[in-house]
Amino acid sequence: MEPWPHVKFKAFLTRSNCVLETLISGSGTGTTDEQRAEYVALVPSLKVVSDLITCIHF
Repeated sequence: MEPWPHVKFKAFLTRSNCVLETLISGSGTGTTDEQRAEYVALVPSLKVVSDLITCIHF
């Protein structure tokens, strides 16, 4: 499995004009707490869900 494209995803969030609300990352993405915090810093409205059990309820 390839590593999560953190830098590319941050670039996407930076240039996106959409108001994003939820990012669901499964257990296999390999994102860290620090990376998820960076995403929220870029998009304050973003709720990051990284728990597989929570993902199933969406």
